[in-house]
Amino acid sequence: MHTYFSDGFRPGFVSSGFYLRQWFVVAIAACLVVTSTASAMNAKQCNAKLYNTLYGDEPTQSELQTPDPLSQVDDMLKDTKFIDYFSSFVNAHMNWGPEDRIQDNPVYAMVRYHMFRRDLPWKSLFLDRVKVDDQNVNNYADGVGYFEDKEWKDRYAGNEEDGYRLRSAYMIMNNMIGLNLEAITVSATGGSSRADRQTPGSVCFHCHYRFDFALDKVANILTKVDRERSTMNGIVYTDQPESVSEVIYGETVTDIRSLATMLSERPEFYVNACNIAFEFVFGRESDGSDPEIFGQCVTKFKASGKIQDAIKHFVESDIFCQDLEV
Repeated sequence: MHTYFSDGFRPGFVSSGFYLRQWFVVAIAACLVVTSTASAMNAKQCNAKLYNTLYGDEPTQSELQTPDPLSQVDDMLKDTKFIDYFSSFVNAHMNWGPEDRIQDNPVYAMVRYHMFRRDLPWKSLFLDRVKVDDQNVNNYADGVGYFEDKEWKDRYAGNEEDGYRLRSAYMIMNNMIGLNLEAITVSATGGSSRADRQTPGSVCFHCHYRFDFALDKVANILTKVDRERSTMNGIVYTDQPESVSEVIYGETVTDIRSLATMLSERPEFYVNACNIAFEFVFGRESDGSDPEIFGQCVTKFKASGKIQDAIKHFVESDIFCQDLEV
């Protein structure tokens, strides 16, 4: 840390013409200057960090002068610059290879034009009966957030030979509860068919059939890709399976809606939202070094359901601007 002193004054130096009382008065004055200068510089640096974090941009000279940077947070979280920047962040976080056109990025459209525009909770992205239409999100009886969007379904349909949408199953849980797995394309015996994945001794068995998030069981309740009717011009899906149920995370689910509803009520859903907010604010994943602050985020997010409250919590926390040098 750099320390700045008033002109002509250095600590530890007292002229022979000074009395102790005079030196003490000067020292107090100098310390006030140090504190004032440091606070002003801290405010500028905190302003710069705040604008870069929430807007992805540098503040103007006028904005740099705001004496209490964090007093702006509520208004900044309502600004279209934040809304667009965060929507793009979420799209990049949840989408493999974001596209240029809005209609090809249903995650971005749902965040920006549905959740923010209508002031809805985070779970609305995954549960609401809506459909993306460019910059509009309209009511759609069969909608389940963006998971039933045709562009999203086609992108994550996968290539499983019997049409089971394993990639969709994974992406639903990745987006909602932060499930993170490394894919293995073949089993230890060289096979990747459903029968191979079901074999208890195979390396695929645990992730696909045994663990709480069993990918094949999740895919079993989703519509399948109809390999016979699908062509280069488009993917065709089967009808929703009838009388099919699976136990995922100890709960019985029968279709994509019951799956998404169940996931939205799990503790991992709240933790994942705070992980996303933490990474947005600090530019890195949480390493668990601040469990109290992270736990407070989970509590606040669970109470309101809004991702803005998670972001606000981290921005207003002690660790946001405390490490700035002056």
